[in-house]
Amino acid sequence: MKGWFEYTLSLVVRAPVLTQGLEGARVGLDASFLRDECGRPVLSGDQVKGLLRAAYGDGAGASAIFGPAHSGEDETGNREPVRSGINISDCSLRQIGAPVADPADAVTKPVWGDWMDGAGSSRVRVAIDAESGRALDGHLQFAENIARSGTLLRFEGRIFLRDALKNEIKNLGDALQRIPAFGAFRSVGWGEHLTGLSEIAGPVAASGATYPQSGEVFQVEVSFDRPLLVGAGLGAGNVFTGSTIIPGTVIKGALAAALHADGAVSEALDAALSACRISHARPLSANGEPLERALPLSLVKGYKGSEPVFADMALAPGKAALIAGKASDYLLDWKSDDFGKAIAKLGRPTDDGPRHLQRTRVKIGTEGVAEDKNLFVFEPVASLRDDGSPWVWRFRLDLRDTDPESRKKLLSTLADGLAGVGKTDAVMQVRSIRSAELAAAPIPSLSEADTDLWAITLETSAMMLDPDDDPDAQVQYAAYWVFALETLGLLETDASQVKLVNLFATDYLAGGYVALRYQPYGAENYRPFWMTSPGSVFVLSAPKELRSQIATALQTALHQGLPVRWPVKAELGKKQDWQVCPFIPQHGFGEISLLGKVHEELRLGADGVGGELV
Repeated sequence: MKGWFEYTLSLVVRAPVLTQGLEGARVGLDASFLRDECGRPVLSGDQVKGLLRAAYGDGAGASAIFGPAHSGEDETGNREPVRSGINISDCSLRQIGAPVADPADAVTKPVWGDWMDGAGSSRVRVAIDAESGRALDGHLQFAENIARSGTLLRFEGRIFLRDALKNEIKNLGDALQRIPAFGAFRSVGWGEHLTGLSEIAGPVAASGATYPQSGEVFQVEVSFDRPLLVGAGLGAGNVFTGSTIIPGTVIKGALAAALHADGAVSEALDAALSACRISHARPLSANGEPLERALPLSLVKGYKGSEPVFADMALAPGKAALIAGKASDYLLDWKSDDFGKAIAKLGRPTDDGPRHLQRTRVKIGTEGVAEDKNLFVFEPVASLRDDGSPWVWRFRLDLRDTDPESRKKLLSTLADGLAGVGKTDAVMQVRSIRSAELAAAPIPSLSEADTDLWAITLETSAMMLDPDDDPDAQVQYAAYWVFALETLGLLETDASQVKLVNLFATDYLAGGYVALRYQPYGAENYRPFWMTSPGSVFVLSAPKELRSQIATALQTALHQGLPVRWPVKAELGKKQDWQVCPFIPQHGFGEISLLGKVHEELRLGADGVGGELV
């Protein structure tokens, strides 16, 4: 990767050792070992980095390597993320050596073998009352012991170090030798570190992916070296769940960081980076088809006997559906099993997407114990399938609005891979970059008499509404489509003839850190962004004589996404770009599809779709 050196980190500890996870290994254990997607025990990269930071001390290079303490904003109110100069992955258990009673006996090179799950047992810990000498009630703990006491355990991970800090690798190696133990219960002898057998080796030779020397639009497939946490939403209480879809914002941010770390900063390159469009990255099925696409909100479900029947209401404005004489259900009322059946009905892959893992984070106070109300759980997305093969994501890179020199620089930097993706600082490994074709001009979803109907589905969220405009969302959406078509090239007189005749939409507020960082209404006002959700369907009616013009406008939207409707009261000044709003088409937002075949084939009354409109 440009701007980084990669090293292999090998850590040898003596059992017992424990890095506590949330998933139970078996019944009867109170504390089980944290494991990776393949079931291997791991030493958390976060803890390894923290212990290395403590052992390194407060020398001159500490802040540059490990980053400054950061509480969310600095003294000037800046909320830009602060990245450290070192990136450490989780260290997975790779090999075991024969038990040794005395660590001094392990100074010679051990004979390593494979670790077998289930070879360990459990260890019992109990708190003793200082006055009575008896076990305290409720203080008995059964902790997982992955190997016999004294067994040598070799964990392996990766260290990525900024180019400018490469001379610090010796100091980091010295700091590693000063770490006495890893994992939990270190004060009672668990996780004893055998410093003579641990090492930082490298740097590792790395080569980037090849990429086409010509072309402007590309299809990129990537994987990650560790679980990934991006686009996290707050679940119950203190649980943050990551998105399986990687926003283009995240990828472009990592690309920008790589360019700046490489010293490749110029006005032309910055302009090219802002202009290029990076779509959201979706996980791929075993057959290479995109997963996790939102279902159109115009779908309904009913039953004929015990069998579900799916229909679509997009092309039936103002109507309701009866299936087998009963009212049908929209997606919001479906059961969990209904979604998989609907996905199959639409001919989409039914593979399960990447699963979520569970990790905990806690803030340690000045007294060395966990601070009250500072424990939270985060659920990153697995980077590996259950069989150990990597999950692959795909996105589109559109460089049509960039100059040739900047285009080459963007491609070469991306091809080398990107570090620091998401909250886990995952490393994105580029597997392939291929030229991609542009979408063909669409055709109407339905044509009747002198009118064409165009059914448009959002594939990703879009910023279409203004909280200070008309409180009727339907009025706002109608006005938005006139604005959008004009922006996409339609004449004002033509756009005014297009009517919104049907819609199925949901919306949400995107606030929190995003609203605090970008502050679209000024530093003194906290107001979130108002977003329209993926799966929302809009049906436009237009005279047939405008078919060619509308097809051209929608083809442009297929290529570059829908335009943003900027809030009229936002303090944007002349800036209407990523510096004031992350939800722009250049970051993959406002992506659309025209599912005309789906809407037509699933209309009530079409072949195989029984029911009636009322």
